[in-house]
Amino acid sequence: MKFMYTPICTQVFLRMNSIRGWRAVLLFFVTSVFLFACKGDEEKKTALPLLTVIVDESYTVDGDNWIFVTDLTGDVLDTKSYATGQTVSFSSTNEADKINVTIFQGHDSGNLKELSFHTYTNLDRGDSLKLSLTVTTPPTSSAGEATIELSNYFDADNIPASLLFSNTYGWSSSATGGVADVVVTLPQSPADVLVSGYRSGGPVYGWVNALATDDIAEEDYSTFSTFPKQLKLDYPGVTSGYIVGYYAGNTTPYYFSNSTQLDQTTFKSNTPTLGYLDGFDHYQTYVFNQNDNGSVSYYKTGSVNTSIAIPAFTFSLTSPEIKTFSFNFSEEYTYYDAQWQYQEGTNWVHWNIESEPGQISGVTSIPTEIRSLYPQLDFSKLEYFGCTFTKFLDGRKYRDAVPLKTIQTPVNSEVYNFNPTL
Repeated sequence: MKFMYTPICTQVFLRMNSIRGWRAVLLFFVTSVFLFACKGDEEKKTALPLLTVIVDESYTVDGDNWIFVTDLTGDVLDTKSYATGQTVSFSSTNEADKINVTIFQGHDSGNLKELSFHTYTNLDRGDSLKLSLTVTTPPTSSAGEATIELSNYFDADNIPASLLFSNTYGWSSSATGGVADVVVTLPQSPADVLVSGYRSGGPVYGWVNALATDDIAEEDYSTFSTFPKQLKLDYPGVTSGYIVGYYAGNTTPYYFSNSTQLDQTTFKSNTPTLGYLDGFDHYQTYVFNQNDNGSVSYYKTGSVNTSIAIPAFTFSLTSPEIKTFSFNFSEEYTYYDAQWQYQEGTNWVHWNIESEPGQISGVTSIPTEIRSLYPQLDFSKLEYFGCTFTKFLDGRKYRDAVPLKTIQTPVNSEVYNFNPTL
């Protein structure tokens, strides 16, 4: 029995080791196939759409024009150039559902090379931007010219440049001996022309009705009426403003009052009065106030707000750096637009970031495609320049300020802009 035990045990031991070896080989093979398959899946991962940018034929570009998309931390996902009339698509294997979009333009501006960046933060993946210019329709040919002679135009506040002539294509004026001679270009003949200005610091107006081509209308400025509706701009600091009216279905502006008409007169005031007329379909009201903390502007279309509030805001910076920008601001706001810039030699670099409350800037670097064109770019030299806070009162959100393809401006808008001092 002893004689047979040793070889039998040896054979069993060898067979067991052989089986274990094959199992190890098999396990290694299966693991290798699995890892290779995973690597193959990773390599075959499809780049999914990030953003589409439609560049309108009206959008004028010159020099170098690029757009780059990053995630919210600033990692670049895709970078492409663009030109007028193009539709540019961006994609990435990154699964981020929120993105930042930066529009870059590099061109000559006088004696400077202007390199501008404009970033919109926290957009949705799959959004579409549309770059276009607001096209102003030029006036049709005029019906000719007519002359308005204004007598008794001799007070210290009465200078020709302070008059406004509405329902015209423009005017030129001169004054001699207390009489203002004004040549107006008529949109049609006849036309009802509204003349507005200030007399002894108060807003006044007069109608020159049925004014026809080549007419010479004689009017007495001393008989002009005080506006029946008035808005006193009585706020701390220095305030200015204007009110314009429009008839339904007509884009012709009727200028009631613009307080800058008083600027060159002895009646210039920090708390001027605006006048306006009832009976118009809608109005534009603008008020600008400058105070120790900065400036506040208020703009409204629709009805006239007769009790405009000018908030006394406060602002302080906690971090002026573009990568870690943070601040304290006393007012509620819809979004901010902050700017950093520097000038070195003939290079002027500026970077604007628009963002919602609570969002970090997400700007950390410049893509290599742009750096290769402008190696002089130095991200670290950007210095805080200023910030504008916008507050919509008409229901609009931050996305309505971004040039998205789907945005629409409301018929009646109301908005504050705050500009803190540096």
